[in-house]
Amino acid sequence: LRSVGCSAHVFESKSTFSPITQRYVSQSIIIGHPDISGCLPNGLALYIEVKTKGKLKTLRPKQHEFLVDKIAHNAFAVCVDSVDMLKEYLEAFKISENRKKYLLSILPVPYDKNKDQEEGPLF
Repeated sequence: LRSVGCSAHVFESKSTFSPITQRYVSQSIIIGHPDISGCLPNGLALYIEVKTKGKLKTLRPKQHEFLVDKIAHNAFAVCVDSVDMLKEYLEAFKISENRKKYLLSILPVPYDKNKDQEEGPLF
């Protein structure tokens, strides 16, 4: 991202185990905040949720809500599983006539853990 003029920061949002309380304690970042945030060279906000290759379907509802809200406010907000995917999305975003519509069209459907349970066991 920095090589194309973006300012970006990675945020760690995982819970950590507290030996004092004997439980996991969440970090101070809000639920749903993406892994990377910053701004594009033109000043537009940038939000990127990064998933493991082939695991875009694991986007959680709160993550989806966060990205949709940022898109509604003219930010570049995406969920990707590779650098190539990010490059593709960024290039298409730059030339898109309707940026909000484009970003919403590429956003994965959020993962619904209850849906899997309703469908029954995997085996």
